[in-house]
Amino acid sequence: MKKETWVELIGTLLLSLVVAGSGIMGQNLSSGNTAIALLINSLATMMALFVLIRMGQNLGDAHFNPVVTLHSKLSLQTKLHYISLQITGAVLGVFIAHSLFSLPIFQVSSTLRFNLGTALSELISTLILLFVVDQSSKLHPLEASLSIAFLVGAGYFFTSSTFFVNPAMTIARMLTRTFVGITPLDGLGYILMQGLAWSIYLVLKKSSLFKQE
Repeated sequence: MKKETWVELIGTLLLSLVVAGSGIMGQNLSSGNTAIALLINSLATMMALFVLIRMGQNLGDAHFNPVVTLHSKLSLQTKLHYISLQITGAVLGVFIAHSLFSLPIFQVSSTLRFNLGTALSELISTLILLFVVDQSSKLHPLEASLSIAFLVGAGYFFTSSTFFVNPAMTIARMLTRTFVGITPLDGLGYILMQGLAWSIYLVLKKSSLFKQE
């Protein structure tokens, strides 16, 4: 397997491990205070995402997200390969997080998250992410990785859905009954919104809104 594909597998695995692991740790340390748990989860995710993107830029594309991969200029075959590895890595990351905290490895979430507000939140959040990813391609790699990481960290707090914006991570989070979990049905709703946002962004990008004089 080429190093570019290893980057997607291992990078998404580590991102998933950080998201799930920090969620578990945050829940354990917060004594029921959701704000503290969310803060711990968001800071860990933001910092890890910066490191993973920065390191991944030197080895491959560092997408770690099927929506970003679909939006790229890679061939369809490469896109499908990346996405399969991202989903595999995300699921493995959650399983490893469970094992690190002595929890049952195989779980199915019971956390309800989907409603009109969170659906709209995922739609808008994914549109914002795609726009920032597009604009980041014009920046220095360090600035690009910081921009994306800071956006995700902030997204935990300005969106009701806590800025999932990643189908692979959404699938993985269906498989944990911890702080970061989401029921499979609600998770599918999030993925639908993420896919819809990608479709809308493609239309917007081809419109005059994105055309420069």
